[in-house]
Amino acid sequence: MGITDTIETTAPHSSQPASIYFNSQPRHFYVAVDRLQFKMETLVGLLGVAGRRHGLPMVVCCSSRDELDAVCAAVSNLPHISAASLYSDLSESERILILEKFRCLPSTSCFWRVTYICTCFD
Repeated sequence: MGITDTIETTAPHSSQPASIYFNSQPRHFYVAVDRLQFKMETLVGLLGVAGRRHGLPMVVCCSSRDELDAVCAAVSNLPHISAASLYSDLSESERILILEKFRCLPSTSCFWRVTYICTCFD
């Protein structure tokens, strides 16, 4: 069963809409933002739109622990998004717990409606 819907939204501080296609294959997206200060606002806006899809798993990779914490804090107020930080120095049992929640299907007793995992490789 694949998701084949398209969501169109206009990224903040951009005049062109970004089309996001959902299907059964993993998708990668690149959005060019003209100013560094608008990166977080654009990311949170896109995650907010994508997060409306029930059970859609999302992964955002950050290059530093500070960026990871900032992204998780920014999306913590979004409805339908549950955030988990996956740090490189977590114990194996902690990593397994986070990944099990990420893999949890919407039809199971999983309490996360949409899962979002931030990864950080130090």
